[in-house]
Amino acid sequence: MSQEALNEIFNQLFDNAMQDFTYEEGYESQLEKRNRIDQDCDTMLAEVERGFVQKCFETLAEISCHENQYAYRRGMLDCVSLLKALRVLA
Repeated sequence: MSQEALNEIFNQLFDNAMQDFTYEEGYESQLEKRNRIDQDCDTMLAEVERGFVQKCFETLAEISCHENQYAYRRGMLDCVSLLKALRVLA
């Protein structure tokens, strides 16, 4: 299997996990917190400040996404290594 095909599988599994996360307990609370932050930014900051803060939030979200993808892939690889060490996989 090519690295490109493997990456596509990892990406699809990660996307599925993130979609499932929206059904987890606490997700709605986190979403409400984010909405409150957005509202506070709209009311408390000047327009030029909102643009800067929005860019900062977007950058942080992008970094977090990359970190989560790495951790997900690393977890899958670690799981395979563990299963091999336990001789569940050859």
